[in-house]
Amino acid sequence: MAGYESAQAAEQAFYEAFEHGSLAMMTEVWADDPDIVCVHPGGERLQGREAVLESWGEILAAMQDVVVRATDVVVLGHGNLVVHHVREQLFVDGQRRGVVLATNAYRHTTEGWQMVLHHGAPDPSPPPALESAGLH
Repeated sequence: MAGYESAQAAEQAFYEAFEHGSLAMMTEVWADDPDIVCVHPGGERLQGREAVLESWGEILAAMQDVVVRATDVVVLGHGNLVVHHVREQLFVDGQRRGVVLATNAYRHTTEGWQMVLHHGAPDPSPPPALESAGLH
């Protein structure tokens, strides 16, 4: 498992894993740590690498033809912990089907930057739809 040069690079890899529906890519993003946490929209708190990656395996298997675009990025923190808050705009066949507010936290270790937290919740007041799902 390798880390990334920056929290931004780890975040890019996270959304590329979505785009490719790749559990192998998603596995590389997450830290190998028993304290990592993931909460999917409407889901329970998952803690630990096994539980988190099992959930991503199920989600990514169902993500065929879904494109996720992170927009409205806010970056907080410095040092060894950086938090990104984004809107995840979900598209199917080029049409936006939902918007999730997501908080992604990345920690810098001797391996590099890796994800330690993802928390998603439905956006109660999403912005107007993007022109195209082809934007990155």
